[in-house]
Amino acid sequence: MKYSELFEPEPEQWGLRGDPYLWGEMKEYFSDKDTPDFREQIQKELFDYCNKRCGKKLSSGGSVFIKEYAHGGMSSGQVDLDWWYKTGIPLLVSRKRQWTDFFDETEAIEFTKRFGGTLFIMYSDGRPAYETDAEKNTGKTKCFLIEIEDLEDIIKLSLKDNVNHILELKDVDSRNNIKDFMKNHPEFDSHRRRRKSWKGYAVYHVWAKADKDVCVGYPQFALDDGETIRLAELDEIHELMKFYS
Repeated sequence: MKYSELFEPEPEQWGLRGDPYLWGEMKEYFSDKDTPDFREQIQKELFDYCNKRCGKKLSSGGSVFIKEYAHGGMSSGQVDLDWWYKTGIPLLVSRKRQWTDFFDETEAIEFTKRFGGTLFIMYSDGRPAYETDAEKNTGKTKCFLIEIEDLEDIIKLSLKDNVNHILELKDVDSRNNIKDFMKNHPEFDSHRRRRKSWKGYAVYHVWAKADKDVCVGYPQFALDDGETIRLAELDEIHELMKFYS
């Protein structure tokens, strides 16, 4: 997962006028860097950057003036340390998804002990995944995506039956996924999976970054039924807008 993914979308509300500029500066600084594996490491890196840039620890509270961020208006150039300490950094850190968000740790350890393989988050798709040696004689592996809503049940059932039910799912190579969809639809260059499924579909909001601040009509959604991904029809878009409002 790239750090740049943590910075999208921007918060709806800032503390002071300088905050969006610090956000943008950090996004650019970290843009090509991969996030560490754990949130604690991300938190440290973000705090270290902010503390150094602001010249004091965020935990000290108050605000600081940064000349480069002054572009006119009340509180121009002011960075709200309290906002970054209590809201900004926690928001960024929370966007790092890790497998412990979706698995009961004790059950996950028992699952991998019994069946081998690795549980992780497939960031490009936004869903938990399981990778295992499918053909030990050739060393090839297979990766299986798991719907968030089904995850807890499938782990529990596997432990109860002593059968790895994940292997009954479609593996990544045998299905179209969001990467394929984006390649086939060059009009979009960004996507985000919605946490709640809709009518059995995994739903992705898809858009072009160039249109982010422009009114271009209805939002666009890609619907994934586990086999193929397609653009939502207009009537489906209306329903989806109501569903996610």
